[in-house]
Amino acid sequence: MDKLDRYDLNILAELQRNAALSNQELAERIGLS
Repeated sequence: MDKLDRYDLNILAELQRNAALSNQELAERIGLS
């Protein structure tokens, strides 16, 4: 398995806080949109 990058780690952290986030909300929170 490849190492996790900062985006992966941010995605995991946000989903641990709120697993009900939509893809759009998640992208906005981690700076991908």
